[in-house]
Amino acid sequence: MRRRQYLAAATAGIVGTAGCLGDTEYTITAASGTSLSDQLAVTVDVIDGGITVDSNGILTATITNNRTRPVTIRARDVWPFGLLMLEAEKEANVISTTLLQSASYGQTDRVRITNTGVSAENDHVTRSLAAGESKTVSYEIDGGRLTATGTMDIKSYFESYPIVFDYQTASMSTWTSVTQVGTVNISERSLLS
Repeated sequence: MRRRQYLAAATAGIVGTAGCLGDTEYTITAASGTSLSDQLAVTVDVIDGGITVDSNGILTATITNNRTRPVTIRARDVWPFGLLMLEAEKEANVISTTLLQSASYGQTDRVRITNTGVSAENDHVTRSLAAGESKTVSYEIDGGRLTATGTMDIKSYFESYPIVFDYQTASMSTWTSVTQVGTVNISERSLLS
């Protein structure tokens, strides 16, 4: 009798997890930032490269002022990068976008993220980054929202305002705009393979 109970329980366990085995997992295989003129650099680092429907992948973006003087950075709604997304071309003329999630979005009343969309005030936030200073922001990639793989650009979430941030030094008469923070490469792997 115990053998039958064991077999019944084992069969139920296998059948109960069968749907979970088909979920796709992703891996962040590479990340790179953007070098800017005037010794201002953005680096992108992978903190946790595993992405599933239950566990987000984690990246950090760091902006560093390697100059001997301060630089002023102006971003939309969230300093220093605004709202970011991953963007990839899935096929000819079909673009896939995925919002990068960040705790920094919740630290301002300028941004509202709901299940149905994202809205922002579109106000400039301007701050100075001192000589030698860095600012790092952590971002998460939700595997349940990811719709593409391959090389993806890290860009401004809002197409109507494609600038991630502007920067200016005391010796510059105009702002310099940055439209991309960096890139990540994401590959797909199935739990069944």
